[in-house]
Amino acid sequence: MRVQMRLSTEARIILQEAKLEYLRSGITKSSGDVLDDLFSLYKDRVYDIDWELVRNNPSYDGILADYTSVNPTTLNLNNATIETIEMFRKFFNTEPALKIKRTVYRSYIIRMVLKAYILEKEKKQNIRK
Repeated sequence: MRVQMRLSTEARIILQEAKLEYLRSGITKSSGDVLDDLFSLYKDRVYDIDWELVRNNPSYDGILADYTSVNPTTLNLNNATIETIEMFRKFFNTEPALKIKRTVYRSYIIRMVLKAYILEKEKKQNIRK
């Protein structure tokens, strides 16, 4: 499914670095493919992650921060990912620790999952509750 949205700079950087990681291993993936993989990875862990810790962690500004002007606003996501994003939306909207006062947008959910991914991968930080 084609989904259009604006991603934050932080989300764009993490997404591009994840794509580069795949390229280094000889696999070419689109931004949507990378997000499909990540949402598949975090789908069953949504309740086990300390999302407040993820949200409050300083913004990630990896190596691409000074070089990238890529703005992936159109993503091709599979239906399972769209359903998982909706599950995340319901969870984030009802999670009292996050104190979210308005409806969560898809771009915010994507940013949180990308940030959780990079915190676990590069900073080796335990994000579990």
